[in-house]
Amino acid sequence: MNNVFRGITSRVFICIIGLLILSGCSKEYLAERMYWYANKLYAEIIKNPDKASEIKTKMTIGAFQDILRAYPEWDNASQLQFNIANIYFLKKKYPQARKEFRKLQDTYPEQINMCLQSQIAIGRTYEMEKKWNKALACYQKIITDYPVSYPAMQLLRYIGDYYDAYKQDDKAQEAYAQAINHYERLIHDYVGTQVELVSWEFIIDIYKKQKQYDKTLETLQRIIDAHPESNRAAVALYEIATMYSDALKKPEQAFGYYKSFVTKYPEHKLVKSAKTKMESIALSFPMLELKIPSGTRTTE
Repeated sequence: MNNVFRGITSRVFICIIGLLILSGCSKEYLAERMYWYANKLYAEIIKNPDKASEIKTKMTIGAFQDILRAYPEWDNASQLQFNIANIYFLKKKYPQARKEFRKLQDTYPEQINMCLQSQIAIGRTYEMEKKWNKALACYQKIITDYPVSYPAMQLLRYIGDYYDAYKQDDKAQEAYAQAINHYERLIHDYVGTQVELVSWEFIIDIYKKQKQYDKTLETLQRIIDAHPESNRAAVALYEIATMYSDALKKPEQAFGYYKSFVTKYPEHKLVKSAKTKMESIALSFPMLELKIPSGTRTTE
C-alpha cells in the first residue's frame, strides 16, 4: 500500500516537472511550484491533523520527499525536512517525528535556527510521551548550546513553570533561581542589546509570578538606573506606580510615582493613563489633589 501512495505522489510530481520543463522554467521556479503544491496539502493537515487521512498524510510526506530528492541543495530544503517531521508530530507519531527532526539536524547543521527549532520539537515529543527527564535533557542542551537565543531564555523560565504547575515547589524555586542567574549574566555581558532587555523582562516575569513584589520593584528600579533616558526606564517607572496601586494597595505611594512619571516623561504615551489614575486616587485622598502638577488634569 505504501508503494501505491508513493507511486501516486511521484507520478503527480513527474507530470508537474515535465510540464514546467517544457515551458522552459528554471530550477528554482520548478522547486517553488512543487513546494506550492505540497504546501497546500500540508496546510490542510495543520488545520486539523486528527481528521487528516492516512492517504493524505502519506501523500504530503511523499510530496516533500520528492522535492528533497529532486532539489537537495534548494534553499528551503531544511524547511521541507522540518515539515515532514512536523507532520509526524501532529499525527502523534513521536518516535518517527524524532527521527526526522534529527535527520534535519544531521543533514543541515549550518541551519542553526532550524536545528534549534528541531531540538525544541524533540523535547516536546518526549513531553507528549510523559518522559520529562528526556525532554529536560533536550531543553538543557539548547540552553547550553544556544545560551543567548530567545528559545533558550524562554526555556529557562518554562522549566520553572513546569515544576510549579506540578506543585514541585523545591524544584521550581531551584529552576527559577538558575534562570535568574543566567539572565543576570546576560545583562552583564550584553549591555545595551536586545538580549539585555529581554533578560530584564524574564526576571521581572519570574518575580511577579512568585509575587516577590519587593524584588520586582528592585529590578524595575535597576532598569531605570541603568538606562534612565530610555523608553524602558519610563515604562518601568509607570510599572512601579501601578504595582503600588494594584498589587501593594498603597495608593499614596502610587500617586507619588505617577507624579514622578508625568513630570519626568511629559510626552510619553502613558501620561494620559497616569493622569487618570492620579485623579482616581485623589478622589479617595482629597489632600493629594493639591499635589497634582498643573496642566495634568484629564477632565474637561
